[in-house]
This record gives sequence, structure tokens and C-alpha cells, in this order.
Amino acid sequence: MLDESLSREPLDWGFPKDTKMRKGDAFDFLGAPIGSDQHCAAFLGKKVEELKATFRMLRKMEDRQAAYCLLRACDSFGKMVYYMRAVPGTGVRKTFRKFDALVKDAMEDICELGFSDRSWKQAKLAIRLGGLGLRSTEEHQLK
Repeated sequence: MLDESLSREPLDWGFPKDTKMRKGDAFDFLGAPIGSDQHCAAFLGKKVEELKATFRMLRKMEDRQAAYCLLRACDSFGKMVYYMRAVPGTGVRKTFRKFDALVKDAMEDICELGFSDRSWKQAKLAIRLGGLGLRSTEEHQLK
């Protein structure tokens, strides 16, 4: 049974008491952009740009297996999961597509070969299905 005293208290959404919310404004909350498509895309664009340096370092590693493991486990899909869940998808699809292209480019450099569309589709499959486990942020964000 619902405690009636709880239903009478105003909801606390975590905003500071002096926060003023106005229609159309954009802001960042808990590390995620909130607001217009342009604001969200710009915010995520900065995050993707910051990750380019990480991808450059992976390309310079001598141990290709370690570089692949770091890319798969640390620097690809996992870096964007929070944003995929927190940011509405309509305005940021291009940004996720750009991020996926950076992951593909990094993997091509690590492997020292190019992926055809068909081979890249397979590379995005789970390891248990014969892929490399490099999930696509664009494809998963839309679901």
C-alpha cells in the first residue's frame, strides 16, 4: 500500500533549488546534454573529438592484440553507452555515425588492412557469432 505522506511531498529531481527552467534552453545535467538537437550534437561532437587522441595512441602500440583488446573493451562502444541512453536520438545520429567511423578507421590501422562493408558488418557481430565484438553506437542507439 502506498504511504500517503510520500505522495504529498514535491518531487526532487536533483536540480539545485535556484535552477530556473525555461522552454528552449539547453544545459548539461549529470554529464549529459539536455535540450536542443544542436546542443546535444555539439556536446557529443566534443566528446568524439577528445577520443581521437586515444585512437591515435592505440594505432601507435606495437602489440596489435593489446591495441585491439583496448579498442574493443575500453575505447569504443563502452565510451558512448551512457550518452546513447541519456541523449535523444534524433539530433545525434550523425555524431554516433562519425564515432563508428573512427572506431572502424582505428581497427583498420591496428589490423593494417581495410574492411569491406560485408567484413565490417561481420566485425560488428559478437565474438561468439564470429565477429570482433565492435558494436555500432549508431545501430544500438536507435533500438
